[in-house]
Amino acid sequence: MAITFVSPPLSARAERGSVSFAGPQGCAEQTLDQALRRYLERAPEDAAVPDDVTVRVVARASGRGFVLTLDVQRADGATTHRRVRHARRCDLLLETAALIAALAIDPDVAGRHVTGPDVQPGPDVPPNPEPDPVDAAAEPAGSGVDGTELGSAVGDPSGATDGVAEPEPDPGDAATEPADPTEGEADPEPGPDASDPAQAHPLDPGHAVTAAPPDAGSLPVLPPEPAVQLALGVGATMAFHLYPATAGGVQLTVALLRRRMRVELRLALLGLRHVGLGEPGWNVRVLDYGGDAVGCYAPRRGAWSVPVCGLFGVAGESARASAQVPQAGRATRTRVSLGQRVGVRWAPRRRHELGLDVEVSEQLLRPVFGVAGTDRLVRAQRVAYRASVTWAAVWP
Repeated sequence: MAITFVSPPLSARAERGSVSFAGPQGCAEQTLDQALRRYLERAPEDAAVPDDVTVRVVARASGRGFVLTLDVQRADGATTHRRVRHARRCDLLLETAALIAALAIDPDVAGRHVTGPDVQPGPDVPPNPEPDPVDAAAEPAGSGVDGTELGSAVGDPSGATDGVAEPEPDPGDAATEPADPTEGEADPEPGPDASDPAQAHPLDPGHAVTAAPPDAGSLPVLPPEPAVQLALGVGATMAFHLYPATAGGVQLTVALLRRRMRVELRLALLGLRHVGLGEPGWNVRVLDYGGDAVGCYAPRRGAWSVPVCGLFGVAGESARASAQVPQAGRATRTRVSLGQRVGVRWAPRRRHELGLDVEVSEQLLRPVFGVAGTDRLVRAQRVAYRASVTWAAVWP
C-alpha cells in the first residue's frame, strides 16, 4: 500500500486573523502593519486585522521597482486578489496594498474617510415657525394688498381696536416712502450660495465626493512610469561563419526604452586570426569594426522582456596578410548587412539589466581579400551568425 503525502493548499495552512508578508530588503513589514491599523482603526493591543481575516502580501524587486501581490481571505469564503506593478518605492506599494485590503475587509472604510463639501449649518428654526404679529398701529388701514384693513385683520373681527386710536395716514409720507412689501416678514433662512459649487449641492447624491485616508500626506499615489529610459551597456560578442573562422570581440550599446519599444545603436569590434589562404603559413588577420542600428518590439512581464529586433549594419573590414604571403600588405573593405535578432532581458535589480542575444544576418555587401598574382581569396560569407552577452545600466 503506497502512502502519499500531499501538502495542503496555501490557504489551508495560513492562520486566521494573521498578516503574512514576504519581501526583499528595503520593504518594511511595519509599513504594512501600521497602514492596516490606521485604515481599520485597530487598537494597538489588537491584531492588525480581525480574527476571521487572513492577509498575505508578497513583494519582489523588478526591473523598474517592485511588484506586489495581495491576497485577502475572509471567513465567509470571499477572497480578493490584486497585483500592483511598477512602483519605484516599496513603501508606496505597501500603502496601496493596505488600502485595498482594508476596503476588502470592511467596505465602510471608504465611508469613514469620505471628504465632501463643507456645509455650514444654518440657525435653528422651529418646525412650524409662526409669523411675528403685525402691530396694527404700525401701518395704516387699507394698506393690504387686497384693500382690506389691517386693523380688522389683527384685532377682533368687528374692527374694534380696544381703545387704541389709529393715526390718520399722511398723504405726503405715502407718496415719498412707499410701503415695503417685505416688512413684517421673517428673514429668510440662509441657504447655500449658488455661485459656490460645493454649497450649491450640499450632500447631493449626484455631487461627486472623494474617498481618502485620514492622513492626506501619506496617500499611496504611485509615481508614473518614466516615458523614456536610457540604457548604456557593454558586453562580449562572438561571430560565427562571418569568415572561415570564428571571431570574438567587445561591443557597446546605447538604447532608448519606451514601454514595449526599444531603439538601439551598437558599436562592435571583432577580431579574426589566422584566416587560411590554402597554403602552409599563408593566413590573413581581419579586424571588423562598425555599428548597427537596431529597432525592437520588447514585450515585458515582470523583470523579464523578450525583444524581437531588426537590424541594419555597416562595418569596415581591415585585413593584413602574414609575412609568408608574397607582397604581404594591408587592405580595407566595407561590409553591409541586414539581419534579425531575438534575445531576452532580465532586470534583477533597479537600474540593472542583463541580456542574451542571438542573431542571423545576410551580407548585402561582402568584402573580398586576395593575394596578388594568385587565386587565393578570402571572402565574407553570405550568411553569418552572432551571439552576445551584455550588461546595461538604465536611467531613470
